[in-house]
Amino acid sequence: MTRDAVQNKRSESTRILFMRAIEKLAAEKGLANVTTKEILDEAGQKNQSALQYHFGNKNELFRAVIKRRTLQLEEYRLNLINQWGDTFTDENAIDILIIPLVELSTKTVSGHNYVAFLAQAMTQPKFEVTQMIERYDIPGLGKSVDHLRNSIREKNPDISEELIDYKIASIFDTVMLSVRRFSQAKKLDLKKSQVIDQLRSICLAILNSK
Repeated sequence: MTRDAVQNKRSESTRILFMRAIEKLAAEKGLANVTTKEILDEAGQKNQSALQYHFGNKNELFRAVIKRRTLQLEEYRLNLINQWGDTFTDENAIDILIIPLVELSTKTVSGHNYVAFLAQAMTQPKFEVTQMIERYDIPGLGKSVDHLRNSIREKNPDISEELIDYKIASIFDTVMLSVRRFSQAKKLDLKKSQVIDQLRSICLAILNSK
């Protein structure tokens, strides 16, 4: 391995330490309460310029976490789409939102932390799903959102774009916050399949409401 390759690998490892640090801290104390010093300490970085070197600032670190996990979830979504073949129903469009998050939140501690992180990120004033789809090239999620939009229009021909946006946002919020609660619950007597089925039913009710 060349010197540059070693340096790049070390740099990427440090970036991942930073990203896992902010996920963990956000899960423990809330995204708005996380300081730069705490991120540095959690990532095991003594040099205060390390964050600036790798990301620029805390906001750019925030965006890097979203991008990394978004692409990770997108791989899962595309696998689901391939499994379904030419079939793509309302249920499929909603399952794409639910299943990858449930799986991620229950597989690893870092996945659990990210779900808590993302649930808080979605409350930020400038967080928009459509902008995220365009910025990070995530066609699987884009296919889901496009299908939901078209389905809502077919069911309600006179509906306004604002109400369509509201319905889709309500579906996203329901999925995100419910998966977060499921991943945090210590004594909840529910299987993953039950959570997925319940969430699907709730989201379909929102989708089909007048």
